[in-house]
Amino acid sequence: MGGEPVSAWTDESSAECERLLGYMPCYRRITFDPRGGRTFPNVSTASAAVLRSDIVGFTQLTDRMVKSGIAGTEQLADFMNQVINRMAEIAWTLGGELVNWEGDAGTFVWFSQACLSLDEATILAIQTASIIHREAKSWMVDGAPVRFRSAVSCGSLSHFEIGGKNGEWRSVLAGPALSDVSSAEKTATPGQTVISGAAVALVKGRCHCVSLDGGMARVVGVVRPASPPEAPPASGDIPLGVLRKAVP
Repeated sequence: MGGEPVSAWTDESSAECERLLGYMPCYRRITFDPRGGRTFPNVSTASAAVLRSDIVGFTQLTDRMVKSGIAGTEQLADFMNQVINRMAEIAWTLGGELVNWEGDAGTFVWFSQACLSLDEATILAIQTASIIHREAKSWMVDGAPVRFRSAVSCGSLSHFEIGGKNGEWRSVLAGPALSDVSSAEKTATPGQTVISGAAVALVKGRCHCVSLDGGMARVVGVVRPASPPEAPPASGDIPLGVLRKAVP
């Protein structure tokens, strides 16, 4: 009989599952975990801390690199891949996840859970911003270090799984935590981390802060840092066909 050996196909499928799971945040894994018995479309809401960090002067940097031709464009692409991967790694080490990268900015989320209170999640987001800013001093491109400005917020965050056509689903996050981090980001200047009013109320006793308009504050340092939570338990066996449709 012809055809591919079953063991080889199984190994290949397992490898593909692992690869696709690497692109699926934990909160989406929970949603698609067959043990949960969830129906779709699906929405879930929880408290979360959100960090948004964006590269200062990215448009000008892109213009300069593009003018260098293909070599400059490739150099910028390689640099951005390294930056995004390292930022995601920093956040992951501290219990957060990269949920979106848009242009020059990354958004990271810490959902509160049984082993992670909202104040701890917010402190971890602030610590992540601090590490990114510190390490960025050595991330050189076009002869100069890259600079970031960051904002942290906390509050309600809803996760929607929308779509369904041909079995394809897309994840959307929305809520006060996201709108507040956008407002705080506009206040931050290069090298700064600004936290929302809700975050100030929650963690002001654990940070040195400088008060700003609108109840926001600029973080100078963390007095009582937080420890990252334990790794989440493994999700159930999400079917490969579902992963192929759910991961862009």
